[in-house]
Amino acid sequence: MNNEEGEGEEEEEMFQEDGEGFQGNVVALTSFHYDLYEELIWNGSEDGRLTSFIHPNAERYSSFAPHLQAVGSLLSCQSGIISLSSSRLFFHSRGGMESYSYLSESLHEDLSTILFPYQDNEDILFSAGNSHLFIFDLHHSRILKEIPLPFGSISIKSTSLLSVAHPNGLLSFRDPLSLNVEQTLQAHSGGITYMDAKDDYILTCGWSKGRSDGGFLDPFVRIYDVRTMRPLMNVPFEEGPSFAKFRSNGELVCVSQDGTFRFFDLSSANPEEEISNHQIDLDVVVSFDMSPNGQLLGFGGAHGYFKQWSLDEHKSCQEVLISGKSKVMEAPDLIPPTPQIRIDDDLFFPNSLDFKSISSITLHPFLEEDEYLVSHWDFNSLWSVPLPSKEIDTDIFSDYRQVDFVGYATNPISHLKGKGTKGFQRNRTNSNAVRKLDVLLQSKVKKNRPPKSYRHIEIKHTKLGIDGFDFGSFNRTYFAGLENILPNSYCNSGLQTMYFIPQLRTYMLNHLCKKEFCLSCELGFLFHMLDNAHGINCQASNFLRCFRQIPQATGLGLTETPADDGISLVRLMENFNRFILEQLQKETTSNRPINNSNGNVQIIDVLFGSSFTSHSKCLSCKHETKRDTRSFQYDMTYSDAQKENNDDFCAILKTSLRRESHTKAWCETCARYQLTEQKREMTSMPNMLCINAASSKSDMEFWKTKSDLPNSWLPIQIRVRISNGDITIDEQSEGIEPSTDSSGEYFYRLCTVISHTNDQSKKSSKHSHLIAHIKIDDSYHYLHGTPDLKKSEWYMLNDFHITESNEKEVLDLSNKSPCVVYYKRIDLDKRIPPLPYVNPITEDAYFMENPIKNHASKYQPMSFVPLARSSMLQKGDIVAIDAEFVSLGAEETEIRSDGSRVVINPCHFSLARVSSIRGQGHLKGEPFLDDYIVTTEAVVDYLTRYSGIVPGDLDPKMSKHHVTTLKAAYIKLRYLIDRGCIFVGHGLAKDFRIINALVPPHQIVDTVEIYHLEGQRKISLRFLMYCLLNEDIQSETHDSTEDARAALSLYRKYQELQAENQFEEILLRIYDIGRQLKWQVPIESGVPPIQL
Repeated sequence: MNNEEGEGEEEEEMFQEDGEGFQGNVVALTSFHYDLYEELIWNGSEDGRLTSFIHPNAERYSSFAPHLQAVGSLLSCQSGIISLSSSRLFFHSRGGMESYSYLSESLHEDLSTILFPYQDNEDILFSAGNSHLFIFDLHHSRILKEIPLPFGSISIKSTSLLSVAHPNGLLSFRDPLSLNVEQTLQAHSGGITYMDAKDDYILTCGWSKGRSDGGFLDPFVRIYDVRTMRPLMNVPFEEGPSFAKFRSNGELVCVSQDGTFRFFDLSSANPEEEISNHQIDLDVVVSFDMSPNGQLLGFGGAHGYFKQWSLDEHKSCQEVLISGKSKVMEAPDLIPPTPQIRIDDDLFFPNSLDFKSISSITLHPFLEEDEYLVSHWDFNSLWSVPLPSKEIDTDIFSDYRQVDFVGYATNPISHLKGKGTKGFQRNRTNSNAVRKLDVLLQSKVKKNRPPKSYRHIEIKHTKLGIDGFDFGSFNRTYFAGLENILPNSYCNSGLQTMYFIPQLRTYMLNHLCKKEFCLSCELGFLFHMLDNAHGINCQASNFLRCFRQIPQATGLGLTETPADDGISLVRLMENFNRFILEQLQKETTSNRPINNSNGNVQIIDVLFGSSFTSHSKCLSCKHETKRDTRSFQYDMTYSDAQKENNDDFCAILKTSLRRESHTKAWCETCARYQLTEQKREMTSMPNMLCINAASSKSDMEFWKTKSDLPNSWLPIQIRVRISNGDITIDEQSEGIEPSTDSSGEYFYRLCTVISHTNDQSKKSSKHSHLIAHIKIDDSYHYLHGTPDLKKSEWYMLNDFHITESNEKEVLDLSNKSPCVVYYKRIDLDKRIPPLPYVNPITEDAYFMENPIKNHASKYQPMSFVPLARSSMLQKGDIVAIDAEFVSLGAEETEIRSDGSRVVINPCHFSLARVSSIRGQGHLKGEPFLDDYIVTTEAVVDYLTRYSGIVPGDLDPKMSKHHVTTLKAAYIKLRYLIDRGCIFVGHGLAKDFRIINALVPPHQIVDTVEIYHLEGQRKISLRFLMYCLLNEDIQSETHDSTEDARAALSLYRKYQELQAENQFEEILLRIYDIGRQLKWQVPIESGVPPIQL
């Protein structure tokens, strides 16, 4: 690109990186990189040295040598430079201070390429070697994951998929979340040497195999479309492309090793035809890079030189910035070198006549044969030497005690806490200043913290477990909240939003099918609990368990724990919102319901479905194609121009719905990929408009800028008008009702805002959090029988913390950033009234066939006598019940300084066995239900000592018991609950909590509460049976049928004692005996029974 053509110019000067290596040999610049954040040019040399130059004057900024081999790759980030050689990976500041390092000895292979950042997370780094793909966490300096690479790797690039170039010429595309291989192509027969990526396109340079054993440089640059995972075009380059780069204007630059480089216009009708040909004055080009703004080309030579080429027709290299956004750096002050001092005999002994030479002085006159001077120390040999142990004061052992291998004792120091000693009083001024600074910083953090109602609330376990936590203080309403201690509890806001849509709630309550993992069924079960809880907190454990079993949810990364950086949680919520609507639509249309009380209504499509026509017009032949599409939600897109012009919400929503763009696509007329114009034309709007409001950090920052506006940027009511393919959106004043004869007009009112809050205080266990502001329909107040207590239409739902809110708080963006927004049509309830509730769990559902058919126990005699239709239990019948559980995750605890144990993360249990006993009739005391629950999740501990469950009991192919699914067992118990049976058991609160079923209090008889004095400890089932009935149970292990039968016997004993007016006296006697025996059942033989 010469000046005459008006397309650029070559820089005349050449710069040399250190000139020579450490041994006096000229070294090659094996890597060249333009800094993405600073005006710096980076070179990596063959001898492992990194050098940076300040652009545009090429003043040296830093130079250091961390590597022992050639530097293969360089990448810059906000906090420094990442460099890679075959054996080491380093992360330095730009001045040369080392932050992190990884050695190949710990990875057992050579590294070849790096990719940073990974999915906008600047703490995550990809690195590939000759057999594995590694994911590094730079923040915590550790390896997160290793993925095998059967063919090794040369380069990795990230687009919509992760592209990996292999040494054997293969090009593989992997899913960025699961990292599974989606497609593999043979790019070059001999091997790939270089790869670049832009948008959804990948290019490769490589070798081709010849007829002999040798190969030759492939004279084509091969370009692939990642979306279709197919070749797009081959660009010829006779000299053999060693490097190639995409430019932002649609051009391609190809570079050969001899310095020849050419430009091609990929958007033209003939992209194979070059538009210019140039030569750089270097013997051999060994490294190449393009500046972030695409205006500079940099070439690294084999003799320690690099050259630049300007692509701006009016500016030289010194006048062009690297990125256009960074500022020009200042060169550091140079310290003048110290003067050289000559050391010889005249310097030390200028007047000595007898002294012959300084070399005649003995260096070590007193050293023995095996002794050396300290200067002879080998600094590569280091030993870790611990500090000597301090002497322990003997007074400490006077009240010493030990808790879980940790010793505790009283501090014997006589001075009071906080008074200090004389030695510390001299620094009182400094300590006061530090204390004032700390208070100032804490007050600043506190000032920027969101309100308490918006913060993440940690459920703290006490000695009573979760029962000791006061949930009632966080919810004074009649609406039930959801606990946040389960994995994937970020879904709570989305689940609560769906519950408060009346049409969706009744539809899911009516839905029931035979499929084991059906989110629609689980939503119905969850909504049933929320209906009947009346302000008591609930858990979504069964829904989340089913959610984790859906392959699509796992593949999308929805079951992974998000990073606590804000945007990860927002993206996860938006992806969950997108997934759940698609999944519910799929299930409600394909899963055959047991009873068809919902009719043929497709509720998701009716509520959220909208239509639009996608137009695709080829800019070359003008051929246009159309396609009609349905969608359930839309993403807000914010252009830079809209942000700068401060466009209002309606204007941005309009451009987001129209969604115009230019991209490469296949043209049937041209029979090739061409630049096309993509446009979306709305044909109908949904009854509920679901909008994903933020998909990046810049989008979240844009919402924060709207918090200081005098009027709310988020409108309460909007009008959408569609006419002849055009769409207009404007804000409407409240109280305007839609006209009945206005076709193409849609009036919407804001009904839900799911927002992200950020609490940066150290006191917060979770900085990033989601809350929901929901406008609750009047029908929910009537459902709970509290229409007279209604004080507000808006409520704030923060998991289990629910408070009344108002419209002003909803529109205030100072402490939150919306991520999902729902608008509903003003006349929605008239257009689509909610369906009547019909309980789908009927007698037919109870007697459904076991979904697990091929199990080992089908030839074994059953351990229970199941109920028959003729002997079905009625309202008020007694059912003794007990359940056993297995552990899916170990409990995480910490010990405080006083020796007390604090539960950080509770143990997660799963139902393993449930047994039910008849409480009346001729089969009284006989079990009619004894189900073992198959588990699809990994069991950490079978808890055999307490559950009686052993490995194999829950496996249908091995178990000798009646194995069924959790859903089938839940349906049977729900039927008995809805029928009005009375459940008798010991510790039923925990049992039903893990079963995830809500039982009305008047249907529960818990013997652990019956035989309990307020303020005293609760008595075990075994000890009660020993004292009251002289029976010894649970001697070796637990059995749920035995425990249920024992609870039934204790209840009958309680009825007898109440009839004789002896219960209070006997209960006091049991507590006296328990204290005497320390609540332990005697195990010695011959111990006489207790006489009460």
